[in-house]
Amino acid sequence: KFLGWFGAGPVLDIGCGEAARVHAPMTPYGIELSSALWARADAAMQAQGGHCLHEAGATGVWNFDEGFFNGIIMHSYLEHEVDVMGVLKGAQRALKPGGKIYVRVPNYASVNRRVVGRKWCGFRHPDHVNYFTLSSLRDSAARAGLTLTLLNPWNLWFDDNIKVLLTKQPTQG
Repeated sequence: KFLGWFGAGPVLDIGCGEAARVHAPMTPYGIELSSALWARADAAMQAQGGHCLHEAGATGVWNFDEGFFNGIIMHSYLEHEVDVMGVLKGAQRALKPGGKIYVRVPNYASVNRRVVGRKWCGFRHPDHVNYFTLSSLRDSAARAGLTLTLLNPWNLWFDDNIKVLLTKQPTQG
């Protein structure tokens, strides 16, 4: 799926873990906070022509050149980020015009969250510091200069996750 959205070329995975999501003909780059996961990810990414930074996503994303990436992955990451706007603005800057960001976050508006209450799988205190609805995610994306396309509209209300593509418009600098 990522190759279809991003095409060949450089792709950044923020919160990449052990770096299992980006493969040739994409070139993997990553940002990982965990020392142990970063070491494995960096070795794997260097073997494929990229590398992984060992730091927080909101600061690390600014270390890449403007317009460098075809795509960025934030899979189960944004709910952990204390500086959502910092990372989204940095990601928008690091994307090529027309580039896309895949985001998957827990769906605070899901029926399951309302039914299950405090036992909902999306509540993971203290590491989940943000909870998103489609509306709040769309608002954050817009404030960062990105447009949102919902990938799971047919079952959003019953899905415990929101899955979207955020796109940098070709006319943006």
